[in-house]
Amino acid sequence: MNLLWAVPVVAVAVGAALVLARARTIEQACLELLVAARRTGEMRPPLDDLRRELHRSGPLVDRVRAHWADADGVEEPPETLR
Repeated sequence: MNLLWAVPVVAVAVGAALVLARARTIEQACLELLVAARRTGEMRPPLDDLRRELHRSGPLVDRVRAHWADADGVEEPPETLR
């Protein structure tokens, strides 16, 4: 009769140990994700600089496209300028 009561207790203990081991893995993955998310904030200033330069270069690109359209008599610029 004692063995009958011991088996469920052992099964619960093993199950709890497996769940706790898995929870530790999930916790570690969450911490790594948090570190990665914080590092994405470091990308904001360079991306803002890139957007600013793209915005500034817009008129220049338009002039180059217009030049190619006028120079060749073709309405569309070459594929490399699109």
